[in-house]
Amino acid sequence: MAQQITEVAFERCGAFSNTAFFAAVYSLKKRKFVKPASIVKVVADFTVYYRLLPGRYLLFTYSYWSKRHPPRQITVAPFIVKDAGTQELKGVQIEFEKGEYLKTFPPQIADFFQARPGYHGRPAWLSLSEKVYTEEEHARLLELVAKGARFIEEEENE
Repeated sequence: MAQQITEVAFERCGAFSNTAFFAAVYSLKKRKFVKPASIVKVVADFTVYYRLLPGRYLLFTYSYWSKRHPPRQITVAPFIVKDAGTQELKGVQIEFEKGEYLKTFPPQIADFFQARPGYHGRPAWLSLSEKVYTEEEHARLLELVAKGARFIEEEENE
């Protein structure tokens, strides 16, 4: 019996004057970001479609809002794909001002941040999906997500 493929879409990915949003799926089995099945541009933003087999993944999201302090936020959460749909679980949240703060975290997080879209630009999903991470890098990422903590730049962490 063939496994059912689930299509997952993330809308309004892009960077605008005061806000930004970007999402990517990381395969726990392959230790790399999943290449999107298709990317559709709608005016200045993108809808990203993934076709995923049932299994466990990590969902990376990046958001920016100029009126929030700190303005940048990355979340990494376990993401389960089942025949009946998807389920997102609690993960780790990182709030920061500058990208240098991410050097203290597993490299997948900094790579994800570097792939974010520029102002009205196209995110670098394809280059993001080419790198396979080592077992050690993968283990560091899983340990971080398992903590389920919130990290805020220049503040004590919860």
